[in-house]
Amino acid sequence: MPVELIPAELVENTFVAVGDKIDEKFGQKAWVKPLYWMTVIGLFAALAVYYFW
Repeated sequence: MPVELIPAELVENTFVAVGDKIDEKFGQKAWVKPLYWMTVIGLFAALAVYYFW
């Protein structure tokens, strides 16, 4: 059984917190949604690079 380095709940809570903070700070502007998805992809990419490097 593989060991989880980062619990799934922590990752989920982090994404929710980032989305809430972006929404709180910038509101419903058109560029906010792509910014959120770029943040999500960036976090996953950083985790993948850290794990496989």
